[in-house]
This record gives sequence, structure tokens and C-alpha cells, in this order.
Amino acid sequence: MKKLSTLGVCWLLASSLVAFSLGCSNQEDSASSANDESAEDPLAMARAALADRQWEDARALAALAIEANVEVEAAKQIMQRAVAETNNRVRLEQGEALFAADQFIKAYVKVDSIDADSAYGSRADNLSMRIRQAAALPEVVERETGEKMSRILVGNFPRGSSAKEIERTFEVCEKSGDCEMKWFESEGPERRITLGSYFIDRHEVSVSQYSACVAKGGCKAIDWETCGAGLNVEGSPFAAAASPQSCVSWSEAVTFCEWAGGRLPTEAEWERAATGPDDTRFPWGATWNDREANWGDGGASDGYESLAPVGSFGSNAEGLFDMAGNVYEWTADWYDPNAYGDSPKLDPRGPDAGTSKVIRGGDFTRDQGSMRGAHRNRANPEVRDKTVGFRCAKSPSQLGKVSVAHAPK
Repeated sequence: MKKLSTLGVCWLLASSLVAFSLGCSNQEDSASSANDESAEDPLAMARAALADRQWEDARALAALAIEANVEVEAAKQIMQRAVAETNNRVRLEQGEALFAADQFIKAYVKVDSIDADSAYGSRADNLSMRIRQAAALPEVVERETGEKMSRILVGNFPRGSSAKEIERTFEVCEKSGDCEMKWFESEGPERRITLGSYFIDRHEVSVSQYSACVAKGGCKAIDWETCGAGLNVEGSPFAAAASPQSCVSWSEAVTFCEWAGGRLPTEAEWERAATGPDDTRFPWGATWNDREANWGDGGASDGYESLAPVGSFGSNAEGLFDMAGNVYEWTADWYDPNAYGDSPKLDPRGPDAGTSKVIRGGDFTRDQGSMRGAHRNRANPEVRDKTVGFRCAKSPSQLGKVSVAHAPK
């Protein structure tokens, strides 16, 4: 078999990046997972990631353990294993991709190699450029419902708001009506925390997706009569197939996510996904823009009187839509106004019990302060409200066999 030309090899090597992502995501799930104590132990989290064959996470968490001087020798061994496994996987996938693509090219164009000066060489060059561009975009995974998910990589970020930010938000709120400082104080103190990698829906769960779960017997049908007095859903945006599914209790949201093979995101995961890798004030950036979200401006200047179809506004840096406005979103955590000062710095969770669940993101009736990524609110988990919906998340161990693509800009 003749060798591919340099141009062909470059194209195939670029293609192998996509094959590598697919290969890593298709690993068999491991039965091992982190225990409760691992929430404060980077070494335990690294071991759990290693057991789940999440090599990148294991390497990053082992580095955190070394930095924290936690069983340094054990952490170094984990890091060495993770690096070795990553390198082995890259070589395997590149070899597989090169062989498979070489066979395909020969069969398709009936030649042994691609000449850089030929029409096929020009196409290969164009494809190579497009693949390299796609490789830099947020990774998404198609799951059973057809929804796509963005992967949030392991890392740390400053959760919450500084005292200055809380004061600033209060002052803006005061100008528009009655406000109380206590509404914002639970956002503090600002504190840097570390999260393992996870996947989260790019869109809020839609009416059509929830209806599919009902049709297949996995979810309870929506009882609109329990969703606020005087709500007439017939012909309204609330019942439209492309609208976010509102009027679901916390447990009903949990049931849907479990049916879809996932879970609700924790409050910390939700905030990291909303603010992006650069920790922006709003999902779209640092500056308020009243055309970037479906919010409560007292009218339809944003284009919608009430609910907007999912994905009506632009995505954030992680490829996620509607992280501000439209509907509030349930999270997994019980609400605690003092959670940020008391919680661990590694994969924090809310308290074990409570009376309210955390909701995040604001809704179509709320002001600009509620559109911030750090904004916190709460709701009775039994309540069904027209302004509360949800999106799902998955841990790497929940992925199973999935397909990998890349989110468009």
C-alpha cells in the first residue's frame, strides 16, 4: 500500500482528533465512583476519575493533590498512569483513523494516494481547515433524546459574588423598584472552587422532549391546573412544542433527567456553565444587554411577551443557550443562604436536607440582576410554576455510548 501524501496525512491527522474524542467518550463505564468523602479530597477524586477511565480529569485532579501536598507520591503515580493512558489512546486512535481513512480514500477516488495538486487534494485541504476550526469549539454529545450537551472541563472558577458586586447589583435593583439587600447576600462570599468535568444540556428541556417522555411512560403528564390561577395554555407559548417545559415540580424534573440517562446539575455546576471559562457577569459577557435574554422588561422589547422557544438567543462561551431568562431552572441542591462560606472547595453540594431547592437563571418576568450568572433563588420542590423549567446534566460515568460533535458558533 502506497503512503498518503503530506497533505493527505495532515488531513487525516486533523480528522483523528475527532476520532480521538469519540474513542475517549465511548469508553465502558466503570462501576467505581467517588464516595462522599471525595468531595474534599482531590486524591480520592483523582482515583475515581482513573477508575472511570477519565484520564484528563485524573491528571488534573492529581496535579491539585500534589499542589495541596496530599499524598504526593500516590498522586504522582496517578498522574503518570493518566499521562501514559492518554498517550497510548492518542497513538491508537491516530493509527486506526489513518488506516480507515486511507482505505476509504482509495475506494472512493480509486487511487492509492491524494495528490496535493488534484481536485481531491484541494478538498482535503479545505476539510482539514474546517476540522481544525471545529476542534476548538465546545464539545457536545448527543444523548437518547436527541438533545446535545456541552462538556465542561475539569477546573476551578470563582463561585459567587464579591461584596462590591452585591452592592452594585443592589443599587441597580433599587432604581427600578423596591429591593432588599438580603436578596443578594446569599451570593457571597466569592470563593474559588474546583469541579470535575461534566456534561450539560445546551438547551432547556422543551415541551416536545418532555412529551416524548410522557408518551413512553417515563414521565407524568403535565397538570396545567396546578400551575397558577388563570393560566390558559391552549394556543399559548406554554404548550408550544419548542418552548421550555415549565410547570414541573423538582421531582418531576429529576424523573425526566433520570429517564434520559442523566441528572439535574448541582448549583455549582450550573453557575460554572452559565459564567463560562472566563467567569463573565452575564452569560454573554461583562456588560448588560437587554437583547441577549428573555427577561421581564415590562413588555416585548426583547421580542417575547412570555416564553420564547428554546435557543432563541445566542449561546455563551460553552455553547449553552438561555442560561439567563426565559425560565428559572431547577438544580439538584437544597438551598442554604450560607452555603458559599461553608461548602467544600472541591465539587461542593448543597446541604443534605432543606425546605427549598435552588433555582437559577432568572425568568421572563425578572429584572437584569436576575440575569447574572451568580444570581441565586429558591422554590418549594413541590411547586409547579409557569416560570420554572430545567435542563439536565451527566457525569462522565453516565455517558455510555454516545456520538460526539462540535457546537456551532
